[in-house]
This record gives sequence, structure tokens and C-alpha cells, in this order.
Amino acid sequence: MGMETIASRIKELISEESAYEVSRKLSKIGVSVSPQAVYKWLDGGEISEDNLQALCRVYSGSPAWVRYGIGDKAKINEKQKAAADLVQELPPQFRQMTFDFLEYQLTRADPPLAKEKFVRYMTLIEKLKNDMGKKKQ
Repeated sequence: MGMETIASRIKELISEESAYEVSRKLSKIGVSVSPQAVYKWLDGGEISEDNLQALCRVYSGSPAWVRYGIGDKAKINEKQKAAADLVQELPPQFRQMTFDFLEYQLTRADPPLAKEKFVRYMTLIEKLKNDMGKKKQ
């Protein structure tokens, strides 16, 4: 299978529904998104964090899966949600320090982590840091 993108995961999440239907369902929960914006997401355009959260709420998806392709497609469990909320609520400098600390600890784990697990964790941390950087701009 080729490299999955946010657009391909959004398509998978909404199944066969049209951009119009997605727009209509989002408006039912008070989120105003035009069908044209939905088409843009499906064509690889950027989706805001608020719209991503709303889309995942409507379609019972996991924002981490849609944005990064990590975890399960289904909605995250309560522990994962609590961890994500904690990181999101931290002041930016604490988030950066948290990720730096995690990287530091992962590189010094005793016993060392299996290579595939280590790479998966480091890749996830890098994606999260990059996403934080985009939000600052």
C-alpha cells in the first residue's frame, strides 16, 4: 500500500458520503464548513484542528489517526484523550520540554526499546513537534 495521506484517511473516515453530506452533518453540531472546504480536504488541503475535531466527533474517528495515521481509526479511548488534552493544554514551552524529555528518556531506556517501537515513538514525537511549530506560525 502506498503512502497514506490525511486526505486518504478523511476519505476512509467519511466512507462514500459526499462533501455536501459532510458539510450538512458538521452544521448539525454547529460547525460551519462549506462543501468546497470539504472538497479541499479531500484533495489534500489543510484542515484546521477545530474542523478535524468536529469531523472526528461526527464520524467517530480518532484525530490522531486522521492527522498522523497513528493508532486506531476509531475514536481514542478516555486515557488517550486525557493524555492528548494534557499535552494540548500545556503552555508551548512545557510541551517542547515534555517532548525533549521523552526523546531523552527513549534514547536512554534500559533495557533499550525494540527498534521498531523506538522508531515509532520518535517519529510520533517528531510529527507532534512539527505540528506544534505549524500552529505557532
